[in-house]
Amino acid sequence: MGRHVIGAAADLPPGTNRILTVEGRSVGVFNVSGTYYALKNSCPHQG
Repeated sequence: MGRHVIGAAADLPPGTNRILTVEGRSVGVFNVSGTYYALKNSCPHQG
């Protein structure tokens, strides 16, 4: 998975998140104090 444009930075202000589908995978994108993180949207306890 490479880089993907998901929208304008103004659409994801600090303290917010968005769930997206990227390349068929559900991904959570988070803005934590101006730093962006993207994580696989799944529970680590699921088999």
